[in-house]
Amino acid sequence: MENSGYSVNFIEGSQKNIKITFQEDLVKEDILIGNGFDLHRFCEGNSIVFGGVKFPFEFGIEAISDGDVILHSLADSILGALSEGDIGTAFPEDDPNSKDLDSREIITHCLGLMKKRGYHLNNIDITVISETPKISPIRNKIIKSLSEIFSIDSNKIGLKGSTMEKIGTIGKEQALAVMTSVTLKR
Repeated sequence: MENSGYSVNFIEGSQKNIKITFQEDLVKEDILIGNGFDLHRFCEGNSIVFGGVKFPFEFGIEAISDGDVILHSLADSILGALSEGDIGTAFPEDDPNSKDLDSREIITHCLGLMKKRGYHLNNIDITVISETPKISPIRNKIIKSLSEIFSIDSNKIGLKGSTMEKIGTIGKEQALAVMTSVTLKR
């Protein structure tokens, strides 16, 4: 343009103002969403595992593995997002290798599938549904553990507690449940 006698001006742009020349210009992100749920009854015991952290508690968790309801629900979230079935398919209850299994091994399996497909974890959202234990006092320890297990910034992990208002099995302090959602990005 300058060789033809015209002046060239620059205009500041923005990543929000995308170039659309070809069909593939419209494809910006490949995002998958997965939801998970896990519920376990309380049993005799004196500790529980939550998000990879063992806490003293007035009960134990009835389970084949270590009973980490948070990691179990997150495993189902990841497997669901990848359309890879569920935790029971990957780790059947009747498989002797599932007995007393450390739930971090389940997560390692899920993260391997995720990586193989070219995805990484973008964020985690967790709701623990229980009358007891209360999440507030142990929240930061759980988030720190999850941040390390999943190699994700702690500010991308939401963790909150809710009760059943004394209704049903959870409300009567006989069980607890966890609901989770994850987003995976390529």
